[in-house]
Amino acid sequence: MSDLPVANDDHPDITNVPSTSSNAEASGSDLSRKRTLSTSQDDEGEHKRPRLSPSLTIDIQAIFSSGVPIPPPRSLRPRPPQSLGSDSAAPLTRHRSRTTLSRASSSASLLLSRAATPVGSFTPFTPASPASSFTALFPPPSPARSFSQFPLPSPSIRSNSPAVVPYPETSAKFHLRNGKLAIDFQGAADETLGTTWPVSWSLKNTLVFGRGNRVHLKNLSTTEDVAALVKLKESHGTLRLLECAGEDAPHTVALATSTGLIQIWDVAAKKMTSSWTTKPVTAMKWAGPVLSVGGEKGAIRHFDTRVKDTGRMKDQTKKVLRHQARIGVLAWNHAGRVLASGDDSGVIYCWDARQNAPLDVGELVQRRRKMQHVGAVKALAWCPWSLKVLASGDAAVDGTGTVRLWSVNEATPKPPIPDSLALDAQITSLQWSTQCKELLSTHGMARITEDGIPSSSSAPSSGMGNAVAVHSFPNLTHVTTLYPATSAISGSILSPNGQRIVFAVPDEKQLKIWDVWGKRKELKRQRSLIEGPCGIR
Repeated sequence: MSDLPVANDDHPDITNVPSTSSNAEASGSDLSRKRTLSTSQDDEGEHKRPRLSPSLTIDIQAIFSSGVPIPPPRSLRPRPPQSLGSDSAAPLTRHRSRTTLSRASSSASLLLSRAATPVGSFTPFTPASPASSFTALFPPPSPARSFSQFPLPSPSIRSNSPAVVPYPETSAKFHLRNGKLAIDFQGAADETLGTTWPVSWSLKNTLVFGRGNRVHLKNLSTTEDVAALVKLKESHGTLRLLECAGEDAPHTVALATSTGLIQIWDVAAKKMTSSWTTKPVTAMKWAGPVLSVGGEKGAIRHFDTRVKDTGRMKDQTKKVLRHQARIGVLAWNHAGRVLASGDDSGVIYCWDARQNAPLDVGELVQRRRKMQHVGAVKALAWCPWSLKVLASGDAAVDGTGTVRLWSVNEATPKPPIPDSLALDAQITSLQWSTQCKELLSTHGMARITEDGIPSSSSAPSSGMGNAVAVHSFPNLTHVTTLYPATSAISGSILSPNGQRIVFAVPDEKQLKIWDVWGKRKELKRQRSLIEGPCGIR
């Protein structure tokens, strides 16, 4: 009876356990010993959870029945049902966080999807040991499969930036095609120049061309038929050149003959406004109201057409001499201040409109700068976006041609790199694009082989003969090449908007109009707040 627990009067729910004096002494010694051990263990950096006294027992049911307020239990998420194949007797382990499990499951599903499971087969999932689970999540590299077998994500997934396009949208790579428009054309046989190709394109989108000794008009903005402008007399000689004026006189066109006759015509009124004679003309270009012509002896003359008296105009003509061969081509820069001229000996000069001597530009040869080609210079073109860059092309006797780029700047005459492009066909004309940074070249006879046969006579696609080629700037890399004709292309004229081009093919007696470049998108510029009637400027 002495060993039974006795109820406490103050707390009836708590019972005291009786103990003898020996037990009390033993418990006291044990408590002191535990305190000493805990103190030494705390010094070593360890921490133990305090134990409750074994002499105190709490009755949970009594507490609930006494009316003491108890906080409500936490609402726990229901645990997912256990899988059928799991072992109920498996030892309990600490659960990982949901985030870790979701990441591991996603990684496992990704790797399992890339595993070598054939399509159409199915293997049921069975629980594996921890070692096998780790191997499934992080499999070792298999020598049988390479990294290239796994599909890479698309560029849109890897990066938000658009894919790099090697050519601009306006490039001739996408727009050079047959415009399905051809006009009957006939060049005149000239004793000095051979077969001529008098063609010009006005700013009003009117094509002016010759048929023998007759000049005709074709308005490409309307559906009107070809109209006649003038018929030359036999005493006037052979029709050699036609040249439309610029923005100052968009309805004006000049014609020149083999006898040196020059006539100025108003295309809109179909009326001749001026006429005079000079030495035989082989090249002609406008610079505002000034008409520059090159002759067979290498002289260049500048006529001011604002002087109505032709006798007085000839007396006031400015003349420059330096070429020793026939002038083949003339080209004014876009500002109308520098004139480039090329002759049949391959020499090119650049003239300042205010000086009588050529500029000191070109390659340094024997302490003098010189611009020289191997063959006769047939093409000159000024770059529209780099105003001091001049492109030139020649036609060598052996059927080859070279495109050269020059820096027409006396302060820094160093040419761009690369500055030349050798081609296996004669160059007849060059056209810069106003829509993108590209250069177009037309070609005539191809390179003559050792057998004396042109390299592209039997297979047009194997060479540059009778071809149209487009090159990028400034690297002069190839963009595209097409063959609009089966015979030599004598030259080309670019349209005023820079999107179409006409090829003169005298042997086929046609002018072929093609699409060449797309339209450049104009950037919408917002008006500045400091500009305008109330602004600072």
